[in-house]
Amino acid sequence: MAGKPPGVNHSEMQSMPDPQQDSPAATPVTATSSRHPRGLYTLFFTEMWERFSYYGMRALLVLFMVDTVRRGGFGMTDEVATAVYGLYTAAAYLVALPGGWVADRILGAQRSVLIGGIIIALGHFTLAIPAVESFYIGLILVVTGTGLLKPNVSAIVGQLYPEGGARRDAGFTIFYMGINLGAFMGPLICSWLGEHVNWHYGFAAAGVGMLLGLIQYSWSCRHLGEAGRHPGHAEGARLRDKVVLAGLAAVVVGVIAVIGTGAVRIGSPLLLPNDVKDFPSLVTRVRTGGDAVSTRLRESLSEETRTLLGEADGQSGVAPELKMALVGEINAMMKEGAFATVTEAVPSAEAGPDEEAAAKEVEAHRQAVLTANRTAVDAAFPEAIPGKPTINPLAFAQNTKTVIVVVAAVYFLCVFLFFGLTPTEKKRVGVIVALFIGAAMFWSGFEQAGSSLNLFADRHTARVLPAWLFGGFEIPAGWFQSLNPFYIITLAPVVAAVWVALARRNLDPSLPVKFGLGLVLLGAGFLAMAAAAEIVVGGNQAWPTWLITTYLLHSVGELCLSPVGLSSVTKLSPPRLVGQMMGTWFLAASLGNLIAGLLAGEFHADAIDQMPWLYLRIVFTTVGTGIVFFIFAKPIKSLMSGVR
Repeated sequence: MAGKPPGVNHSEMQSMPDPQQDSPAATPVTATSSRHPRGLYTLFFTEMWERFSYYGMRALLVLFMVDTVRRGGFGMTDEVATAVYGLYTAAAYLVALPGGWVADRILGAQRSVLIGGIIIALGHFTLAIPAVESFYIGLILVVTGTGLLKPNVSAIVGQLYPEGGARRDAGFTIFYMGINLGAFMGPLICSWLGEHVNWHYGFAAAGVGMLLGLIQYSWSCRHLGEAGRHPGHAEGARLRDKVVLAGLAAVVVGVIAVIGTGAVRIGSPLLLPNDVKDFPSLVTRVRTGGDAVSTRLRESLSEETRTLLGEADGQSGVAPELKMALVGEINAMMKEGAFATVTEAVPSAEAGPDEEAAAKEVEAHRQAVLTANRTAVDAAFPEAIPGKPTINPLAFAQNTKTVIVVVAAVYFLCVFLFFGLTPTEKKRVGVIVALFIGAAMFWSGFEQAGSSLNLFADRHTARVLPAWLFGGFEIPAGWFQSLNPFYIITLAPVVAAVWVALARRNLDPSLPVKFGLGLVLLGAGFLAMAAAAEIVVGGNQAWPTWLITTYLLHSVGELCLSPVGLSSVTKLSPPRLVGQMMGTWFLAASLGNLIAGLLAGEFHADAIDQMPWLYLRIVFTTVGTGIVFFIFAKPIKSLMSGVR
């Protein structure tokens, strides 16, 4: 597979170091032994547990955010929840760039892995605290720790094999099997705890996994020897580097401080329990009325909430059940527009040539109603619900997408115009631009796994097993997230063998053809989802086989595209720009994840009839891009100028 080992999850290929990038200061544990160094197994289990924590938590993230407040979730709209998810996963790729720089300049890879693992564990345990502020702080900590651990643990693996060759490839194969093993186990354990017991137990389980990885890393890191022990730059950390690191740390601490003090509100206009700072005051106002909002709320309360309200003693506190009931009913009434009206008429979402535009108008109107009603609620209860600046994750994600696209376009333009490239180098960089677009397109569809496909599993898939078979056990929706790593583990050797067999017959597909295959297979998976969506529109639940088939097609598509991607970027890059071009691969993955989150927000529960068309739109886009790669395969191959 283009010089890279099989069995590599797409999320991990980005951090695979190029042989030319290994630290010159590192000394290998062993250079010529036919056996693998013991340090490989230290890194195997470290990364296995880190991926356990990452994918275990990822399987819960969107489901937790959209779940109702009464059930312990945040009650977010799908659009906001998937935007938060997209920002989180996009950031997890972007921070690999400064994380590698910190290790190379200041800490060294070994210490970066240890510190990163500690921060990740703290992040997951912070997520386990049932509070809005702790949720966002936990995400920031996990992202920060991932940036330190993820690129550097792979770099150490490369430094264990300075001689390169087949032995190094075999070492990476073992290492990446550990990655996929962790990604397989995480959703099975964390999803069961989160969905069947308590969401925060699932987050805590992810933290326990990372803690186990840290314990074994601390106990066995002596087997790594000098690999990754020192910074890669022989001159060590300069004052400028330390100032930059201090600045990065100050930004992270500052953001955490702002969120932790509750100075800003992040999320949708819907109310969360933590938004109410004085529940006794809210209860008193609802009882006595005095304004349109509190009077309307009191008149519309359910009998259950009225009973809880009558039993409440505002002086001695408010029962948790009443808190959840009040927040839930306020949210329901805000969705109905009970407290404030929007002057614009409700747009129609009837099917037709402008179906997509009409659906966006309906969603914009719905958000306007929510915002107006939240403003009315805040104004009616200023003592209980103090107003504060609000960060809209959806708008922030959309703006971030624009920034990434502009940065990528400007960077590539500057490379062509001002970096003094030879004609051959310009042709090869042109191929990298094509790979950037293809990769971003692929991940924007593939990363629906943790968002829209996860919601489809939760809401529209028949997951209850027959009573005679397993006692009516309900399969957690997050368990479907384990299918991709399972397929990668089982099918990677098969795909690798196919490429080898084709190469022996001089039929090995070229790089653009493999990219095209990956995109077409991705589209085929969404074609299956479009068929499943038609079943849902008809009022029925879809069989799990639809998702199983989709993940199978997506995984094979990943094996066609991902392993050759970074390998080809390192080969096509001008020698002096290898690091920067590797950064563009991270940027493509980040952009794809961000677009995935924004796309997933369109699959909300109030637009089920739009679901088949939304899946078909992804089919047309991905398959169409794949066909473009097929059509221009020969021109792209010629631009590679001999690089295979």
